Amino acid sequence: MSVGTTLLNLQELDLALMRNQEALDGMPEVRELARKRQQYRTLKLEAQRLLGVRKDVEIDLADLTAQRAQTESMVEAAQVQAAGLTDYRAVRDFENELSGLAKRLDKLSFAIEKRTAELDEARAQETRMTKALAKLEASVRAEADRTRAKAGDLLAEREKLNARRADLVHEIPMDLFTRYEAVAKRFKGMAVERLVGNKPSACRVALQPSQMGDLKHAGEVAECPYCHRILIRPDDAAEEAQA
Repeated sequence: MSVGTTLLNLQELDLALMRNQEALDGMPEVRELARKRQQYRTLKLEAQRLLGVRKDVEIDLADLTAQRAQTESMVEAAQVQAAGLTDYRAVRDFENELSGLAKRLDKLSFAIEKRTAELDEARAQETRMTKALAKLEASVRAEADRTRAKAGDLLAEREKLNARRADLVHEIPMDLFTRYEAVAKRFKGMAVERLVGNKPSACRVALQPSQMGDLKHAGEVAECPYCHRILIRPDDAAEEAQA
């Protein structure tokens, strides 16, 4: 099989693969699976956010608890120091200091109580999120199983097409295959055309006699001077038979 024929066969396979993929993408099960997977990714991001919120609250609560313990130690130390006070001014200063520490303790206790409630809520939200993720993950797996079951014929066909494609690719020089893939990407799979008479089969622009002469010197695999697709010329024997 000539390189030109191999390229044309490769193009037919690639177009069949594109149709196969369109059929797969068009399945409602595939769209539903994609929707659920996106929903799962969104929930995972929210779970990460909730984790960050809970850790921040835990850090704040630990800091507040440490401050309260330190303040309570200061109260105990002040009480021990005040046991021997007799001077009126010193006793008044002690009472003022103790009053300030008591106010600070009240504020810390209020903040700790508030943060504790926030931590309980953060943990409850994480628990609910964990359950929701587990439920959605199970739903995604079940939807994937249903999709694979319904798409079985299409996937089997795709596997056969890919196997045949791999065999053809090995028969094409690497530089020509690289060129083919670049042109196929540009023209949505239609990278190769035949020369029928003096017209390429894809762009259908008639070639001038001088261009036809140039193509004869280029060999079987050339390039369309108009659309720049890969142009496959019939061999000389075929041209003579047609003439």
